[in-house]
Amino acid sequence: GGGATITPQQLIAAQAKQNATFIEEEEKRMRKMQARQDKELEQMMAFEIKMGELQRERDAAAELQARKDEAKRRAKERAARKRAEDKRLREAKRLATEEAEEAQRIAVTRAMFEKERELRAQRTRQEKVLRRKARAKEEERLRKQEEHRLQTQRIMQEQQNAIKRRMKEMELAEQERSALVEKKQAEDRHRKQMRRAQMEARIQR
Repeated sequence: GGGATITPQQLIAAQAKQNATFIEEEEKRMRKMQARQDKELEQMMAFEIKMGELQRERDAAAELQARKDEAKRRAKERAARKRAEDKRLREAKRLATEEAEEAQRIAVTRAMFEKERELRAQRTRQEKVLRRKARAKEEERLRKQEEHRLQTQRIMQEQQNAIKRRMKEMELAEQERSALVEKKQAEDRHRKQMRRAQMEARIQR
């Protein structure tokens, strides 16, 4: 026929090309598969690491909780011991306080009795002193009263004497004034008479 004839060389070349393509695709597929396996391996390792970390965290948390529980237990024991000790101390303090209060009551009662006895004796002494002072004061008051009466009597007498002297002086002064007035009036009358006489004498001439 009229179709193109393929030479053996061309056939070999085509076969070689086809083989090369197949090899390339196979290599590509192998690389992909290798990458996927690498990724899976990486993910597995990461998962293992993560699980290890989680386990360590759980262990640490459990250990911490155990330490907390132990600390709490010890704290409770300490608190219980402290409560018991506080109660014992409170009871001892209460007893000591009651004893001290009783002793104080006895001491106060005794002191009050002694104080009252001393006060009674003191009041008796003070009353004696006050009575003595009152007597002396009354005597002094009477002495001063008499002295004042005599002094007042003397002053009144002196005042009366002074009034009498003053009245006498005023009386004398009035007499002197009356005498002067009378003398002046007589002189005035005499002068008037003299002037009248002189005037009459001039008229007669």
